[in-house]
Amino acid sequence: MVFMAGIQAQQSQTARQAPVFRSGTTLVQLDVVVTDKDGKPVTGLEKSDFTILDGGRERPVVAMNEFHHEAPKNAILSSDVATGATERLVAVVLDDHSQTGEPLERAKDVAREIIRALAGRAQLALVRTSREPGVEFTSDAQALLDALNLTPTIEAQLVRPTMAWGTLWALLHKGDIYVENDIALEPKTRLEPERTPGRVPPSNPVMKIPDTLYNALPDGVLSANDGRRKSFIVISEGEFYSRLRGPFIEDEVKRFEAGKLNDAQIIGDVHERLQAVWRAASRTNSAVSIVDPRIATAGRRVSEAGRAKLQRAGIDAIARLSGGYTAIRDETLPSAIDRMLSELDHYYVLGFEPVVAKNPSARNVNVRVNRPDLLVQHRTSYRLDETARLRAVAAYKKDPLLGLAYSPIPTSDLPLRVWASVLHPASASEPAPIALWLDSGAAILQEYAVFVLDMDKHKEVGKPVGRKLTGIAPSPLPLDAPALRPGRYQLRVAARDETVGGSAYLTVTVPEFANSTLAVTGLVLSQSFSTRPDIGALPFAPTLNRVFGPGSTLRVGFKVWAAAETGDVETSIEVLDANGRTVDRVTKAIDIKAAPAVVERLSLPAVPGSYVVRASARSGTVIASEKVGIEVRNR
Repeated sequence: MVFMAGIQAQQSQTARQAPVFRSGTTLVQLDVVVTDKDGKPVTGLEKSDFTILDGGRERPVVAMNEFHHEAPKNAILSSDVATGATERLVAVVLDDHSQTGEPLERAKDVAREIIRALAGRAQLALVRTSREPGVEFTSDAQALLDALNLTPTIEAQLVRPTMAWGTLWALLHKGDIYVENDIALEPKTRLEPERTPGRVPPSNPVMKIPDTLYNALPDGVLSANDGRRKSFIVISEGEFYSRLRGPFIEDEVKRFEAGKLNDAQIIGDVHERLQAVWRAASRTNSAVSIVDPRIATAGRRVSEAGRAKLQRAGIDAIARLSGGYTAIRDETLPSAIDRMLSELDHYYVLGFEPVVAKNPSARNVNVRVNRPDLLVQHRTSYRLDETARLRAVAAYKKDPLLGLAYSPIPTSDLPLRVWASVLHPASASEPAPIALWLDSGAAILQEYAVFVLDMDKHKEVGKPVGRKLTGIAPSPLPLDAPALRPGRYQLRVAARDETVGGSAYLTVTVPEFANSTLAVTGLVLSQSFSTRPDIGALPFAPTLNRVFGPGSTLRVGFKVWAAAETGDVETSIEVLDANGRTVDRVTKAIDIKAAPAVVERLSLPAVPGSYVVRASARSGTVIASEKVGIEVRNR
């Protein structure tokens, strides 16, 4: 995929890298995995060690970065803070459109193991080739696990998108997050919201939200012009294209066994929905790794012949041509996961100038390593498809903040973190207020905008909220956000300082308060005990950090919403370990009418690891709760 002027590669977690893509150049990015004969990653290669052939013609390596990512020690499954900064984006594709019963549950089990292993390494998305619910890119791995546990009704299948916007890559923190004192400073100059900057009218939405994966992936809406490592992990047994029925299958098998089918024809025999994934991968510089869900039950080598062998060849070809990895049937699932994680963590990014600069047709590309006994994986073709970039440029001309939020992939030039929480409305029939906060690091913001997309109705909600800022803003900064009716929404926050901009996307679900007896809202964490004048409806200003030192004291607050007839409510704040066991607990009885807010201090465990803070309320037999994942880590 092409990289245009001014776009740079992301930074490694272990060392800062020089930009791969330089101003004034049009470069093709190739993600290259190099291993030895035992499958171990090879490090320390130089530009001179690589040879690139573009359509058979040798091209010099203009730029190269080597990336190595350390595995997270304690992955947080449940995350409620979004970021615009990540290097690796992984879409887990569950090929379940024709699966039921035991095969479906087996495939889901494999998906769960893969998602748990990927947690904390990249932002993840869940794509299902059925019409059952998927999840857009998020650092909240628990959201993907929850979606796999859903048993949707027919109505749910119709209104919930398989994967909102078809977005296929996204964002991970650019390094470790530590909490120091988290002291909130008063702003030196008062913030003065000024006139809203120009915005596109509501009739001109941010972008169309397709309700299925298949409309979203092949149509060019996915921007690959960002230097990020992108991967699909497809869980599939393989299946034939719908055109192959009866004798057509047997004829195709005979042609295959006679060696009369090339890779493109073999991929053409794979069913339509996996072909959509392949087209997306070929246009967006993405590797496709394949895991057969039967791998978990394979205790010996499984021989394949005839139809089964052709099915296998189809999905193998997708992985091979995209530079991905195929887990073999007699391999164990842990072994396959380790191999995929290694390829996600250790790779090279090469940039070269194409032979033909303005040709949208696919061109063959080959990478060789000029050292013996080394194996190289990379995609074998590329396209100079400018569609996504031109759409983003057009949006940016209308409004720079709109341009930053137009792509289905957040923009990472500005290190933004966004947190949101639903607050309870004044009455069950009214929209729910949204607490929305932005951390911009050391950047002094000049303006921001909030775009709201309804993920059930597939359209933008109302007019975007925009503000210009004067003075020095506190960190984190409370943002203006519209109140929302029950439903599922994506909040897109775009912001700019004097030189660059960025964006971050966060999903919130507003419950049906009118149909609820009890609800917990506005769960907020902090280590700060100072006061701020801009906290709004929250009990105190939040911290957007989720990594704390052993034994730290955490301030936890939330509110309880209850139906009018509800009396006293028992509340609790718990710290749960990775196995769901309670390691600390604070309880309190409240009078819901007199004081619905709960604010308590909680001591975190001294043992490093991943934990969950859960706030709960109980009235009779009704229990409501909210939770957020945290990590306890030594300095």
